[in-house]
Amino acid sequence: MEEQEKVERKPRRLTRIGGLVIVILSIIVLVLNVAGIIGVWVANEPVTNTILNVLTPVEQTLDLTADLLDRISTGLERSRGVVDTIDAIAETLGDSVEENRLILNLISKALGEELGPLVETTGDVVRTAEAAATTIQNGLEIADALPFISLDDGQLEATRIARMATRVSDLSTTVGELDSSVQERRSETAEELVSRITGRTSEISAFLDEIQAEVDGYQAQITELQGRLATLKARIPLWIDVSSIAITLLLFWLAVSQVSIFFHGWSFFTGHDLLARWR
Repeated sequence: MEEQEKVERKPRRLTRIGGLVIVILSIIVLVLNVAGIIGVWVANEPVTNTILNVLTPVEQTLDLTADLLDRISTGLERSRGVVDTIDAIAETLGDSVEENRLILNLISKALGEELGPLVETTGDVVRTAEAAATTIQNGLEIADALPFISLDDGQLEATRIARMATRVSDLSTTVGELDSSVQERRSETAEELVSRITGRTSEISAFLDEIQAEVDGYQAQITELQGRLATLKARIPLWIDVSSIAITLLLFWLAVSQVSIFFHGWSFFTGHDLLARWR
């Protein structure tokens, strides 16, 4: 009899130990799930702000770049006005050497005091825009590494800004060459001078058109990115809230399942069914 009782006690002891382990584990997992639910909502706002704070500098740099491109366009437009003025003045060249000298002085002044500084200022703005483009690209790469953000196809075409810088440099060189040419060729006939000046101003106009085309293409990319970022910033809080709700429901379901597991473990440990009175 004693041997038989020992044999019967052993499975009961194992059942009780197993029940106790289940009870302890279910309580631990339940607490972790509840803590997880609380943590999800505590982290909701900071996570949202962190993601938005990463996008804000990119958005600000895009706005700055858009302003820079507007300044470049304004500089190009003013430069065209000076070129048109130079062409009109050149057409007044005639047979009088004295009058031609005055006209050439006006052209030289327009080149040195108006067109030259305009081109130089435009070059400075282009270089600033080039640096801003690098900042934007770096910001986009950082943003792409964050959850809820995908801007892989929102890259700026770096070759546009590079071509812009090259053309501005060519433009500056051509303006300088035209100014030197005007100073050195005062003895040529009016027809030769007009041909030489308008030939160069045609080159300058072509450069201005090429730069403007690059500005327009780059501005379109900037505008598209600004729109995408604005939409993204508006949607991110909603996406994070939806994710928080989904995680909460999952953790809640796991917590409820732990309650059921706890009751089963308790019945194994004590031999009493806590739910018996409700059945």
